[in-house]
Amino acid sequence: MRENLVLDQSHRLAGEREQLNVLCLTETLRRARTYDAYLTDLAATTESDADLVGVIVAGPRNQVTKLTKRLPPLA
Repeated sequence: MRENLVLDQSHRLAGEREQLNVLCLTETLRRARTYDAYLTDLAATTESDADLVGVIVAGPRNQVTKLTKRLPPLA
């Protein structure tokens, strides 16, 4: 899937910039009611079952914009 390739590349690029943090939000996280439940569900979730529902990119605005300008909308 093209979105996964762009996200993988974006995550790698963010890792090269100390001031940026990238957090991928999955359906597993969205459904969790407690942190312990999230950890239990996450341990049972395979990578292919980790449905991405959002991405958070935090850091200096110019670096965030430079990194995210190519991200497609998640649908």
